[in-house]
Amino acid sequence: MEFDERQIAGKRIKSEARRADIRNKLKDTKRQLAFAKKYEAECARILKASGIRAAQTREAETAKALTAHVDAIMALSETSMAGIMIKAQAMSAWGKCRMTSGLCGLLEARKWGPKFAASIIRLSEGDAA
Repeated sequence: MEFDERQIAGKRIKSEARRADIRNKLKDTKRQLAFAKKYEAECARILKASGIRAAQTREAETAKALTAHVDAIMALSETSMAGIMIKAQAMSAWGKCRMTSGLCGLLEARKWGPKFAASIIRLSEGDAA
């Protein structure tokens, strides 16, 4: 609600000291609002110039793509220790990513550990036989 002089000078505010206090607070609030608007505009300008939003979008897309690749690798059947190494390297690469895009890939990643362990066991039992 914006106050004007009629409201301040009205009958509801009886004391002249109170009216002066309201006028001073109103003037101060308007000054602070002007600074806040300049600050917000400068923040918006800097964000736009920095390109951070586009970079964050690219980072999220890259994390999703990496997750999809690792998930595809983990779904493949391996027949040698080289296949196990490829899976380990894929999981290691995924683990090094900064997952700033929230829960990107965590649902898929929960399946990778058991799949990886099963692959190692299957391969070692096959080698031992």
